[in-house]
Amino acid sequence: MMKEVFGGFIVGSSIISCAVTFLYMFRAYYRLGCPKNIVPFDKFWIVPLTFGVFNSLNIFVQLLFFEQFSPYAIAFIIGALQGTFLSSIGHFYFHFPRKLFHFKNENYVHLIAIPLYGAIYALIVQPLNSIYILR
Repeated sequence: MMKEVFGGFIVGSSIISCAVTFLYMFRAYYRLGCPKNIVPFDKFWIVPLTFGVFNSLNIFVQLLFFEQFSPYAIAFIIGALQGTFLSSIGHFYFHFPRKLFHFKNENYVHLIAIPLYGAIYALIVQPLNSIYILR
């Protein structure tokens, strides 16, 4: 079981898993003309770390409840939890909704992040897990 959970961390921290997050962050950054002090690139290690930790949790929950629930449903729920976590960090710590995305209501970031990260887990991370870990 530990081998699968550690493999989940590796697969979750891969660039393929983090690609969507990096793409929309860099797109918003370049759309604004690359202003300084908006995107703390030295803190980007948080993204692969959280993907790795939440995918390890995803693998652990799937190994415990694989017979009762669909692995894609579990992956969607874990992804939604990660979306809540990352959007909270981006909202309350980095103030991305206001600075980077120019949302009038900063709470909209949570409404977007929860289904987005659920979809990332169900459509990208879970197939990677099925290929590399849960064969």
